[in-house]
Amino acid sequence: MFAAVARRRARRSQPNLGPSAWTSAYASACSPKRQTAQNDLVLDIFRRVETIRHMKSYRKELWFNVPSRRAFINITSQVQECLLESRIKEGFALINAMHITASVFINDDERGLHHDYEKWLEKLAPHEPVGQYRHNDTGEDNADAHIKRQVMGRDVVVAVTEGKLDFGPWEQIFYGEFDGKRKKRVLVKIIGE
Repeated sequence: MFAAVARRRARRSQPNLGPSAWTSAYASACSPKRQTAQNDLVLDIFRRVETIRHMKSYRKELWFNVPSRRAFINITSQVQECLLESRIKEGFALINAMHITASVFINDDERGLHHDYEKWLEKLAPHEPVGQYRHNDTGEDNADAHIKRQVMGRDVVVAVTEGKLDFGPWEQIFYGEFDGKRKKRVLVKIIGE
């Protein structure tokens, strides 16, 4: 009971930090007659709050149901569509696989490279014999897919500049499937202004 009374009293004694209080503090700090370190701090805080207040956030899930066990799918155009929908001009895009046997990565869209990935990953973590993996003792047969996902990565972050994905030469975003034949999703989260 005493704690509740103390909390109510504390709330009553707090200064009003509504929009008019911010405007007043900002105007006071901007006054050329009052250039002090404290006013510089108030201005800095005000600018940061305004930046956060104007920050936008966008979220969309892309769904895939790959008919084969493994595949690499270029999803760059789908992510670009998300960016257009978001109307965010400056910020960051996070693209991540929402499943533990799938991956998202950035590289060149070149068929030979994808073939090389497939061969290299299969040498690194071959699917068969499935009995070589302790994970498959649970009745599953996808331990290799978990390892391949770990190697290829879960997500990528791409800068957004002037409303476009800010890539280097030849860079594209790919969804890597290592245990297909079922629905899986990729999250696209874009934050900025």
